[in-house]
Amino acid sequence: MNQPFLTLTSLLAMAAVGVAQTATSAPIDPFAAPASESTPAPAPTEAAPVLSGDEAKIVEKLALVQKEFELKKKEIANTALGRYTSAAQSELAAAQFYITCQQMVSSRIPDLDGVSKKDAKDKEDKTKRQADMIESTPGYAAILQMQLQYLVFTMEAPTMKDRGALMSKMRDFAGKAATLVQTYGGPPAPRKPTTNSNSNNSRREQEKQREEQQLQRGKQQVLQLAKASPLNSVFAQAFNLQNYFKAMDNWPDSPLNLQEVFPGMIIPFRYDNKPELLASEWDEFLRLETMVQHSSLDETAYARWLIGSYRSLEWQKWLDLLAHGTHRIAAADELARLIKDNPTHPAVGSWADSLTEIMETIKNPPAKIEPAAEPGTN
Repeated sequence: MNQPFLTLTSLLAMAAVGVAQTATSAPIDPFAAPASESTPAPAPTEAAPVLSGDEAKIVEKLALVQKEFELKKKEIANTALGRYTSAAQSELAAAQFYITCQQMVSSRIPDLDGVSKKDAKDKEDKTKRQADMIESTPGYAAILQMQLQYLVFTMEAPTMKDRGALMSKMRDFAGKAATLVQTYGGPPAPRKPTTNSNSNNSRREQEKQREEQQLQRGKQQVLQLAKASPLNSVFAQAFNLQNYFKAMDNWPDSPLNLQEVFPGMIIPFRYDNKPELLASEWDEFLRLETMVQHSSLDETAYARWLIGSYRSLEWQKWLDLLAHGTHRIAAADELARLIKDNPTHPAVGSWADSLTEIMETIKNPPAKIEPAAEPGTN
């Protein structure tokens, strides 16, 4: 982060005042239906039963409450979206807003024993510690900014009509998240043997070890934060977002959930939309997954992943390209190579079995169902 965090702590009071304010810009309404959609004609229904006076009043009251809540949902979701959009403009703004949201959440805890009233100084100290932690942890503020940006994208996605643009933006988020993890994250450092009290280590060496431990803890914090779902973050909790906004079906909870981003979303989109790009989508998925695993695992675990899970991902790639790609013969060659080159892989038996099924399908393709002839035609 380029700007000093003295600015962060000094602006906390100002940020807290802005909690109840609505963003001035008119944010996208995540609940608005696309303009092209039309309301279907209601299906015919049986006549509603006649309600008694009391029952009619109850139904009327409940319907009014439901209508008011629907309006409140839109209002709160739009307020949250405006605040997220504003705070996502810079790392400093994201860090300030993070602490503001922490204060919003903690202020809801009821004061049952009077402790919180007399511990105002402790709250101030906690806020300062949070600011110091963000400042001293490389990449922490960058991840907070990315969380906010992805949260804005999540809330705007239901109104995006261009599916290709949505997929492109999702791919960009996955690449950015993986790059941040590669830059600032890292696997746990190997444990070094402890020295006894008679060690001749100098004070400078001990201080160096403490700094290294702090750096490693920071890398782990960044990695965990990057993998967390923004919809479960303190940003979402501050506005109780789970009650006022629902993400699209099968929406990746995090841009680092690459299995949901690529095999779950982008790759199936390519089956009917530029299938010639299907192979490059798989290559991007494998590249980013390798970056994340290399940044998350120690050397031994990463080596195991390369000869195990990575080979399984390659198998999935070529199997998919055989079924949906534009170069099926090349895909068949790669499947055969994987079986030959990995005789000790735990899944090699199931791989061979699946080839048998593929050959049978190719030799005996399912019959095409012809449309029924119209009456009166020959």
